[in-house]
Amino acid sequence: MGMHKIAKMPSPEELKEEMPLSEEAKQIKAARDKEIRDVFTGASDKFLVIIGPCTKYPKPAVLEDL
Repeated sequence: MGMHKIAKMPSPEELKEEMPLSEEAKQIKAARDKEIRDVFTGASDKFLVIIGPCTKYPKPAVLEDL
């Protein structure tokens, strides 16, 4: 299992500055955020499933999959 440590996680602000979303992506995100918000507030009768976080721990269990 290959991993490396990052000394400092960038803040959300730093990531947004480094990799800004296009206007189209911002519109898509806003629409999807609204869909999710509508489910939580009851404005939508859609069913929402949240899965995760997924982990690969303990190591012996990870290696069984290989």
